[in-house]
Amino acid sequence: TPAVSENPGRVVKEMMDSVKVYASRVSGEINVPGRDEFHKDQLLELVDYVTKLEKYMNDSGMTPGSGEALRVFGG
Repeated sequence: TPAVSENPGRVVKEMMDSVKVYASRVSGEINVPGRDEFHKDQLLELVDYVTKLEKYMNDSGMTPGSGEALRVFGG
């Protein structure tokens, strides 16, 4: 069962905040497999993208994380 949320923008922001805190505690970097370090601007772009997608879905009458959304997006 996929993890779902009606507030994916908030969830991805909280996830990124948690990753940044943990990385700073262990003096680490946030990396994407096979790529260089994931920079702050990329994190902000990801959060912005998910937030815009969430807004688009809500504006279109589709609740993020709903059964309908899972069917449409193949979840």
